[in-house]
Amino acid sequence: EFQQILKYPEKNVEAILRTCIQTLKNVQFIFCGSHLHLMSEIFNSAKHPFFASCSNLFLDKIEQKTYATFIRQLFEKNNFTIEAEVIESILELTDSHTYFVQKICHELYALRNKKIKMKHLHECLQQILLENEMVFYQYRSLLTANQWELLQAVAVEEKVMQPYSNSFIKTYKLSTAGVKRSLDALLEKEMVFCHSGREVPYYEVQDKFLKYWLKHK
Repeated sequence: EFQQILKYPEKNVEAILRTCIQTLKNVQFIFCGSHLHLMSEIFNSAKHPFFASCSNLFLDKIEQKTYATFIRQLFEKNNFTIEAEVIESILELTDSHTYFVQKICHELYALRNKKIKMKHLHECLQQILLENEMVFYQYRSLLTANQWELLQAVAVEEKVMQPYSNSFIKTYKLSTAGVKRSLDALLEKEMVFCHSGREVPYYEVQDKFLKYWLKHK
């Protein structure tokens, strides 16, 4: 039955999917996604078939102390030692985002240095940025000047709570009229992410390596 869903127009998929699910017994479903606004729209808007049909569960970042212990133990399991300062820097740089944490740890492991120090982290990070630099420059060619300037400003700030404030606009010499259009474009391109499910929502650069590169280039 689920295979038949693909034959229907996109606007009917949710209704058909819910109809199929309702016929199943003793089956539990988990719907997950990283785009909070889309998930909220599907399950919390009365316009959608799945409205009020599920319980919401927000998974926050892994707590840093727990994550740090996991990283240290995994290296030790393979006969590596890694300085606590290195782990702390990895988690701060990546904001505990698992993909970027794993990427850096993988590169550190590949160096085969049994005692991992800060100099090794800097070496790996520079190599990662060098590998991605051409992609980053391509991003710049695909964005307008206003969009690129806003992206740089968000990267430097790391977390922007009020992108339309006079203070933010003046500090980075942005175009007042173009900030909203540029921010909407960056959100659509998924280069900037809005953490809307917070008491104080904020915007940040999605790619942690791009953010670091923009801050230090």
